Amino acid sequence: MFKQFFLFLGISLFPSLSFSSNPQCHLSEPVISLSGPVSFVLKELNLSHDKHWMAASHQHHFLDSQFKGKKLGGGVYISMKEFQKIKKKSVVFFDESYELKERLQYIQKQNPNISKLVEIKTRGLTPFSAYIEVFKNIYPFLNQCDEGRKKLDKWVKSIEDESKNINFKHDTILFYLGSLQSKNNLMMVNDGFSLAWIKKKKYQPYPSDLHYVSPSQKVLSKLKGKVLEIGLVEKKGAGFKPIALGKNKYDIQISYLLIPGIPQIQFMHFFHSWYLANDEQF
Repeated sequence: MFKQFFLFLGISLFPSLSFSSNPQCHLSEPVISLSGPVSFVLKELNLSHDKHWMAASHQHHFLDSQFKGKKLGGGVYISMKEFQKIKKKSVVFFDESYELKERLQYIQKQNPNISKLVEIKTRGLTPFSAYIEVFKNIYPFLNQCDEGRKKLDKWVKSIEDESKNINFKHDTILFYLGSLQSKNNLMMVNDGFSLAWIKKKKYQPYPSDLHYVSPSQKVLSKLKGKVLEIGLVEKKGAGFKPIALGKNKYDIQISYLLIPGIPQIQFMHFFHSWYLANDEQF
């Protein structure tokens, strides 16, 4: 069984970190965030109530009741009608996507209230690099938020230091998207937190140069040493909930795991703690 303390991690993985203690921190102009990483940073800077945060994607369920903006639906198929809800000229942040970029460029030509499109490129980045990329893009639109930024930077740095100091007993750790009880799941390799640990040479990765891969049973059978298999199960409100399925096989129910930046950094912190707490069992 897991140590009792870590059973409680399932209660809430993402309470507000609330890094901005400066009530003067605000957005300098109206923005719309269709980007999960951007919305997370704005939330943690306590800007959910900012009058200039005009709208966010309806998929950003992590935004609390303080968020007063509109929720826009449609994803990559977002319609012109959704932007008609916005009455102020706004900057639109969106995650890297060829289809969404084309769609937004088309809408921008028809809608004078879209002043600028900002694409957030986090594909193939570690969570720490993704966090830096997000701030690089939103910083010009922040005012008097340096205090919150410094606190958030310090928190990120502390978890990056954790990742440098952690020593895994396993020679290889495999992260599957979906339960280990399912078949034909993709594997995360050179992306997100997996890439962060691989770059720090914390374990031998699945042999591939791809970000995500359909693993070969033949290759898996040839992996040497001790192998830990983790199934990542996206579940709203799950927090961080490990479920043992067998020797060195676990599902972890998790919320917002595939959002680069802050959510994946938080996941790394809880994974470090869970792994160390169960060190004797591995």
